[in-house]
Amino acid sequence: MFTLKVLFWAVIVFGGVVVLTKGIGWLATSPTTTGAAAVSTTSLVAGATGTAPTTSTASTTTTSSTTSAVASTTTTEPVRAPEDIRVQVLNSTTRAKIAAALTDVLASAGYQTIDADNYSHALDQSTVWYAPGFESEARVIVDAYIPDAVVQESPGPLEVDILVVIGASYQE
Repeated sequence: MFTLKVLFWAVIVFGGVVVLTKGIGWLATSPTTTGAAAVSTTSLVAGATGTAPTTSTASTTTTSSTTSAVASTTTTEPVRAPEDIRVQVLNSTTRAKIAAALTDVLASAGYQTIDADNYSHALDQSTVWYAPGFESEARVIVDAYIPDAVVQESPGPLEVDILVVIGASYQE
């Protein structure tokens, strides 16, 4: 629920004399969802503050509005073909030739592979870093071959489009 304090003016008429009062009320919005459209109800509850005539009556004003959800359309770029993607696999575990084995699998799937190597730090979870613009391609590789991997944009420049670092959690 969203609440906003608002300032309003009220006109009170006493025996032909017009009195303007300034008050502060609360604007409360509570969204609800019904079917495919979102509905937002807004209420303004007024209460006089400051010096007001003792015979005044607090008034309540309710305003309702309806907002419909609009579907947004996103455009996705087609995923590049494996032969257009350069991939290198590194091993951060003590298991021998695990990076070479995954490199062979990716090469047989058509990826341009760089020689497998070892990674300098041990990782518990496999990580796939991608160059800017290669997130979709990195996710394809992860979904097909390394489902336990974390996918992240590379914090620095890469010599390949996608760098796979096998962690302890990787299962062949």
